[in-house]
Amino acid sequence: MKQFDKNSALISIHIPKTGGESFRELLNIWFPGKLHFHYFDEKNNKMPVKHNLTPGTCIHGHFNSQRGFGVNDYYPRANQFISFLRDPFEVLVSRYFYVKRKEREDNSYREGIKFSLPDNVNDYLRTEIHKKHYHPNFLDFFPEKLTFSNYKHLINKQFVYIGIMEDYQFSVNKLAEKLSFEPATVNKTNVSIRLESVDESLRDEFAEKHSLVYEVYHYVKTIYRI
Repeated sequence: MKQFDKNSALISIHIPKTGGESFRELLNIWFPGKLHFHYFDEKNNKMPVKHNLTPGTCIHGHFNSQRGFGVNDYYPRANQFISFLRDPFEVLVSRYFYVKRKEREDNSYREGIKFSLPDNVNDYLRTEIHKKHYHPNFLDFFPEKLTFSNYKHLINKQFVYIGIMEDYQFSVNKLAEKLSFEPATVNKTNVSIRLESVDESLRDEFAEKHSLVYEVYHYVKTIYRI
């Protein structure tokens, strides 16, 4: 992966359900006064605000090219990135229970409209698995379109570091080393309780249907400790 340039802006890509809310607390310490956020306001249906990429700035958030607020929609000149990945099937499951919790709190919106998911996790998973563009797909959040032939090149060319959520604390410490900051303990927040059992046979079906996301994920698992 590329070497961090402290004199250039850094884009922190928050893949949904990968500890982004916990991680932002650490970014506030690392980039005091120079941390900005990039999130679509689902309740009020408002696009993220665009910020200046001044030296030393960090911009953290969801960059979704499928919805018009991807990296190249906002910051086409950005050239260094960080992120965290998680098993893609687990992201899908976690997203379900997160949205159901928001529904119970009467605080679930999508583009300004009340939003809900099916009342059975396995019905939801079966539907998403067979969508061409299931959500959330971390490939939609990357700065360039990844393919089987280019993903290794683009990851190593564009990213300072990509961590793995299943080894979160090590990944945070490794990222601190890459950015020349002191390591710090990060506690996971915004964790949703799983109130239903997941049909584990759907995991293999999902992996077969969406093989590129798993190939990228497994590749990152081979390099995140380097």
